Order: sequence, then structure tokens, then C-alpha cells
Amino acid sequence: MAYELFNKKRSHGGAPSITITRSRTIIINSSAVEEHFKPSHFVDLYWDPVEGRIGIKPVVTPNPCSYRLRYSGKVACLSAISFIKYTGYEALQKAVFPAVWNETKEILEIALA
Repeated sequence: MAYELFNKKRSHGGAPSITITRSRTIIINSSAVEEHFKPSHFVDLYWDPVEGRIGIKPVVTPNPCSYRLRYSGKVACLSAISFIKYTGYEALQKAVFPAVWNETKEILEIALA
């Protein structure tokens, strides 16, 4: 019987996506970071209550409403407890959402509904 070495490392890449954790941390995957967020260190968060959509816009120069991005390897994350509560989204478990880049608004969008 031949053995195979198990590679437990996570694979990165794929389509842009956003993860919202139970602790209401927003994680931007490596594809979205590489395509749209480098070299930004801040983002502005937007909520569309009619469409149930979140928008994440990279900003180079922060304003009083901006959130700081923390980079960990190839992904970026931010603590968004008050924002997620504001949207009414119940973060009962970690959830991954496909993300789409809106060229016109220069914003990464996800649908919560």
C-alpha cells in the first residue's frame, strides 16, 4: 500500500468572496484583495436595505467613517460588529458570500438576502 502526504495547507484564490464570521469579522479573500484592495489600508462600508446588499469600498485616505483593514497573509479582515448589527444580519455561523466588483461605483458588493 502506498502512502500519500496530506497537504493541510489551505488553497487560496478562486472567485472574489467575502466571509462574515460569528464574531462579525468581515474577511476579504485573496482574489478580491489582489484585484481591488491593494494598496488600500482602509475601507468604507455601505448598506443598501432595499436590495439587502453590502458594499465595501477601498479607500487610500481614511475619513471618520472608515474601517482599518488588517492583512493576514493574502487575505484582509476588519472588525465590523456595529455595522453587521446595523444591517440586521444574524451572524449565527460563518458564511461565505460571492462578491462582485461594481466598476461604476468602485465597490465590492455582496447580497445578504
